[in-house]
Amino acid sequence: MDGAAEVVIHVSPEGCDDASGDADDPLRSPSAGLARCRAHARSGGAHARILVFAPGRYDLAEPLELDARDSGMCLRGSGAVLVGGRRITAWRPDGRFQAADLPGVREGRWDFRQLWVNGAARPRARLPKEGVLEHACEFKQPWLSTTGGGFQPPPTVELRSRLIYPEGQLPAGLMPGNAEVVVYHSWDESQARVTSHDPATRTLLLDPPLTYPPGAFGVKGYVVLNVREGMLQPGQWYLDRVAGRVVYWPLPGERMEECVVEAPVLMTLLRVHGSADSPVCGVTVRGLGFDLTNVALRSPGWGAKPYAGAVEFEHADACRLEGLAVSRAGGQGLRLEAVSHSRVADCDINRCGANGIYFSGRPGNEILDNHVWDVGLVYPSAVGIQTQRFRRSLIARNEVHDTPYCGITAADWKGTEPCENVIEQNRVWNTMKELGDGGPIYVTGERRSLIRGNVLHNSAGRAGYSMGLYLDEQTEDCLCEDNLVYAIGRYPLHLHMTRRNVIRNSIFICEPGNTISFARSTDTLVQGCIFYGPSSGIVVREPGGAHLDDNLFWGGVPGVREFVRGQGELPALKGGFLASDPGFADAAKCDFRLREGSPAVRVGFKALDFSQAGRRRKEQPGSARSIPQAGHDGQSQCPGRCGGATSDSTPA
Repeated sequence: MDGAAEVVIHVSPEGCDDASGDADDPLRSPSAGLARCRAHARSGGAHARILVFAPGRYDLAEPLELDARDSGMCLRGSGAVLVGGRRITAWRPDGRFQAADLPGVREGRWDFRQLWVNGAARPRARLPKEGVLEHACEFKQPWLSTTGGGFQPPPTVELRSRLIYPEGQLPAGLMPGNAEVVVYHSWDESQARVTSHDPATRTLLLDPPLTYPPGAFGVKGYVVLNVREGMLQPGQWYLDRVAGRVVYWPLPGERMEECVVEAPVLMTLLRVHGSADSPVCGVTVRGLGFDLTNVALRSPGWGAKPYAGAVEFEHADACRLEGLAVSRAGGQGLRLEAVSHSRVADCDINRCGANGIYFSGRPGNEILDNHVWDVGLVYPSAVGIQTQRFRRSLIARNEVHDTPYCGITAADWKGTEPCENVIEQNRVWNTMKELGDGGPIYVTGERRSLIRGNVLHNSAGRAGYSMGLYLDEQTEDCLCEDNLVYAIGRYPLHLHMTRRNVIRNSIFICEPGNTISFARSTDTLVQGCIFYGPSSGIVVREPGGAHLDDNLFWGGVPGVREFVRGQGELPALKGGFLASDPGFADAAKCDFRLREGSPAVRVGFKALDFSQAGRRRKEQPGSARSIPQAGHDGQSQCPGRCGGATSDSTPA
């Protein structure tokens, strides 16, 4: 390429900021490289600017920030990782624990909720040791649905700022300033700091106020974090804000002088921000790594949305994020707001405090071939991939697993235009590990969207309250076809307050106690599907809003068991159904291919190749690092048969 049309600036951890920026004379800091690129742009001698990162670790003192001046720029590297944390040294004994003084903690300039020792997350001090406590608060006001306005009248700030606990449950010396609480609701949780503690009335005052009052939705679980009384086993830690230090209980054999102990400082590493009037256009970020960021304390609300991202794009168009490795983000891995015609592809995103990808967009975006796992480490209402206000966009061939709440969500609450999104060929499993009322794929407010060819499985939910394919309030005129759903806690298929949706040519495996539900929905067409529950029968809830035409049901003998709330007959099944064993190749091993001669063809079912679901490509040559293989328990593995094959990025 003509040198007048392109400028390439190189940076390296071994470089010098007084250097030329050539490949053999690189700059040292990314900010100096950005400034050099801008200087070339001002001179008018370069139309394309490329900032190349040499392999190595780049410890940032502040985020690297691009704006509309940097439109058309490319940042790329292989083996380069931008880091936003600090190493903690100078440990000293504190009884059985070890402690290190931290400047800025007592003054409130540095606060963090994650500690990493030799690259592994260490759990915070916690009461109780396992499970949850039950508080003594009552809040019996009925929830009117989100569409119906939630709680009416809205709960007061006072109700949302106080928690009362039973006699003897918490120690009288529980220290405000250090203590934090997690109060569970239904589909999310609230988190707050304890500002005062009155042992006589067993009352904690909390700030910021909780999203909902304790006890809402009939849920009473809570935990207390970051107190010395919660140091109950080796590996735990707490941040002593009162004394300005961090306290850690080493694992057996750990010698602190030999450990690499890190804590996050920066909220964001790369920020690309335009404005509504002057968006950033055509920025590409390829092959870089982003590691170790911080997160603020605030209640997350549904989907853990209000947190910074390790990488942030706002008011941007035609941008590309490709082959990135994002790990140990305190908030979102990637956060994109008001972004259009852009692509997130081939990224590995894991161990995030909130969502892996949060994407609030405009038309024409793509989220393709990403591997997102182990999110919600700080805020369990987090989602693997969360989209808001998408239009004519594609979410395809992603692998999402190990999430405390949903795997993939799409929401467009107040939209009036058709969404026309496509969510296809994703493989989502091991979701709903902490919360309820969600599932591997959850959509709400979507209109005229297509959900096709996805494999969704192993999602238990709190107390079994999990859905598989979940269409919630205001979802209308969507087509769901060619999906496979199995090993779900309660509802393999659940529609709630929806209209005119079609469920077609899909397989729903019903475990004992499972229900197919059409709650408060109208004009649902279910056609050519297989519902298979040989050990439990099949329950159909509120079928009056559905037309079940030409489906195969198999629930053992007698075949189909109908349960209808407040209704005697099941008119939706009058038109015709087939009660017969579909003839799966080996359902016990999750091989749901159909044997030759399957009776499913009599209801119009067309054979599917579920091996096409999931990420199709491994890391690209320019990516920052390979997918970590350690740290997964047996439940984290995709069982893998699912129609005969797994995708090539399933962890070994």
